[in-house]
Order: sequence, then C-alpha cells, then structure tokens
Amino acid sequence: MQVFRGDRSCPSQLQDVILHAVDSRLSEMSAPPEIKTAWRVRVANAIKFHNNKKKGLNLFDAESVFHEMLVDAEKARVQFIITYRTLEEQGERYGAKSIRELLTRNLHLYASAPSEPPKVRYTFCLPNEEVAKAFWRGLRESITTEKNPTGEPLERTEAGRRLQKLATDGFLCVWTVPSFMCGSPMVVFNPDEGSSASAYSFCFHPNNQVSIMKFDDESLANWHNFVFRPFRHKLTKVIKTGCKIMDWKKAKIEI
Repeated sequence: MQVFRGDRSCPSQLQDVILHAVDSRLSEMSAPPEIKTAWRVRVANAIKFHNNKKKGLNLFDAESVFHEMLVDAEKARVQFIITYRTLEEQGERYGAKSIRELLTRNLHLYASAPSEPPKVRYTFCLPNEEVAKAFWRGLRESITTEKNPTGEPLERTEAGRRLQKLATDGFLCVWTVPSFMCGSPMVVFNPDEGSSASAYSFCFHPNNQVSIMKFDDESLANWHNFVFRPFRHKLTKVIKTGCKIMDWKKAKIEI
C-alpha cells in the first residue's frame, strides 16, 4: 500500500511481486479476460505514475495522466463531458476501451448489474442532434452485442428500457450545445465539489495518439466560474421553460 499511497517508489523486483499477486487474484475471478487485463494494466500504470512522482519526472506523460484520470473517474459521483465525437467513433484509440467499460459498469448496463440506481451521474454535451443520435445508437449497440465491455450484453428491449430510465431519472443526460463549445474535448469530475473536482482535456493526433492535460486549480476554478455556472444556468432555464435557447436543448433518445 505504501507504493499506491505514494510513500515509496517501486523497484522492478517489487513491481514483479505485486503484478504476480494481482495475476493470482485475478485468476480466481470470473470476470471476462478483457476486464482482467484492464485491471492489470491499471495496477501497472499506477506503479509507473507513483514512480514518476517520486523521481520528479514530468507528469504530463500520457499514461500517467490517463491513469490519474481513471482514478478520479472511479471516485467521481458526477461526470461532465464535452466532446464533438462519441466513444464508439474513437474505436480503439488510447484509453477509449477503459472509459467505455467504466461507463457501462457505472450505469449498470450489463446483464448481472444490481437493481438499485447507479451512484454516478453523467452529462454529455454534444455539438448537434446528429452526433447525439449517434451517441444513443452507438451506446445501445455496444451494450447489446459482444462489444459490451463487461462481457455481459443486454437483450435489446431491456437495454432500451434501462437507457430510457437512466435519461428520465437524470443519471444519463445528453444535451446539444453551441458547437463551438465542443472544439476541445474534456471531462470534469464532480464540477460542483470544490477540492474534489478535477478536469482533463484531450487532443487527438494521427496514429491513435492522444494528449491528455490535467487542469491546475486556478484553471479549473476559472472554468467553473466562466463556463460551468453560466452553462448550468442556461440548462436550468431550458428545463423550466421547455424552450430552445440558442442551440441548447436536451437531445431526444434515439433507441
């Protein structure tokens, strides 16, 4: 635990011992192979991240920052995403599979999911209705076929019922917003919770390369004041009045 708390570095021999223990524990689980692989990768990336911190290396290394983002995502109660493309469109780009798996698990979109409501709320802000429709279609496709990241696809009718309920109950909201807002994809975790909030932005490059940048505290505070608060105010007006304000409106579920 000292390694994962950042109290000490992890030399290669200790890393081998930890990963061997992880492999032994995972071998006893009934989870699909791809899920086991994802968890092993997360442990290895966690070790690398803390080693980099101990060595004082540049923390803008993509793998380290991506791991830090996944840790924040695991703990977040609210995920606020602004993007011009869906996860399905990203295919196997760096990290897309892990993010799809986390969303599927958080929103209970798999066959053996618990019946209680999710503990995480997602809001997606997309540039137009076509992208929003593609989001709903792609999500349904991914959870009703062998593409389901958990390995437990849902029956098509049940998938539609769950998606509709998630949208109705506010656990999965999709909004179309002015397209210029979506030029730089980003995710913000717990945007209204002060010190527990965090934000990351993404830039996509050729050959499946992705740059990931974490906001510092000042940048996040400015984003909250100048983007999120006005944004939330406009969405509240849309909900209360049922009117379209500029290009702001809730996207119709296309399932």
